[in-house]
Amino acid sequence: MKDAVTGRDFARLGPGADAPRETAEKPTLRFDQLIAQLAAPASGVADPSHGQAGRRYGPSIREASKDRQWTPENIALLGTMADAQVAKRIGGISFITVQKKRQALGIPPATPASRPWTPEHIAMLGARSDAELARLTGRSTKAVNQKRIKLGIPSVCEQRSAGRHKWTLEHLSMLGTLPDKEVGARIGLSAYTVCIKRRSLRIRAAKPHDGWHNDDIALLGTMSDAQVAQRLGVKRHVVTRKRRVLGIPSTRARSCAASHR
Repeated sequence: MKDAVTGRDFARLGPGADAPRETAEKPTLRFDQLIAQLAAPASGVADPSHGQAGRRYGPSIREASKDRQWTPENIALLGTMADAQVAKRIGGISFITVQKKRQALGIPPATPASRPWTPEHIAMLGARSDAELARLTGRSTKAVNQKRIKLGIPSVCEQRSAGRHKWTLEHLSMLGTLPDKEVGARIGLSAYTVCIKRRSLRIRAAKPHDGWHNDDIALLGTMSDAQVAQRLGVKRHVVTRKRRVLGIPSTRARSCAASHR
């Protein structure tokens, strides 16, 4: 047998000669068919959502919460208690799911009923720590702290720091009659310590300097504004503003004018 192209006689070459191979063209795949084959899942790979793995672990919490049906009884609980308590009572869902459902229905959150303060509880403010009083009255520490500050009652720690000073009858008689800063300057304490002691005794603060008398005006310019303010029990800027309104020069201005003469 001769090759049609080369003219070689394969029968003469012997039985071991290679016969011409017939080349057959493979059909060309279309592009969409190739993409479909690549996108198809490989054979022999099990779907994790089915079979043994799915039966072992079961559906996820997210799928269970989505599939849960809100019954009228469960919806009636929304807004009557905290979202976390509703989620715990229904079971199987988080408080975030309950919160989203409540907000979707336009139900406001539950607010705890305000407990009135009895005279016995108010008497304990300042006598016990805020945390201890919160446990006794069933309130939060923040609520007790806000109530105590609103009534102007110092805490136990503040009263202890103020109680280290030996208060005489003369010192106690100044409380409420003079500003706390002036009382502290006279007895050698800070205005904060004097304020704590005054509040512990339920003594009101002295009224601010509401009027200028002739004796007060006579002090302006004779000493520094800070010294006048300390003596009168007012702020320094109050003295400075009053002195400037009256056109009285300060002690520094007077000393500078005297030096230039």
